[in-house]
Amino acid sequence: IPVLGRVYLSIRSQDLRPFIGVAEQLADLGFTLAASQEIAVLLKRNGIDCESVYNLGEGRPHILDRMKNGEIQWFIHLPSDSRSQSDERLMRCTAIAQGIPVITTLSGALAAVNGVRQYIRDGLKIRPSDRRLLS
Repeated sequence: IPVLGRVYLSIRSQDLRPFIGVAEQLADLGFTLAASQEIAVLLKRNGIDCESVYNLGEGRPHILDRMKNGEIQWFIHLPSDSRSQSDERLMRCTAIAQGIPVITTLSGALAAVNGVRQYIRDGLKIRPSDRRLLS
């Protein structure tokens, strides 16, 4: 999971309210947020800066172009009922093929953001859970 860069948010409208906190934390950590026009507008209404990116079929460069061009470093995708499943599958597969980390649940996004915050604050520290293993 990257500690800087652009995060593309693909979120169902009904999941946006619980996701607002995650988006705020990502922005506070210095990530640039990007999303479809609909989600970007909703985030901006909540005081969170977010770039608008074309979905497939809306124009170019669309999200797949942005992934292939190295402009997206992290993809948070909470599956949608409104977009076609084939488009969503194509976005996830493209992200994976480009080596972009993909998170597909709200709890996973929260855990990842907390981990990034901890890493930025304290750096990487390895502590064995059982000191007997070191002997």
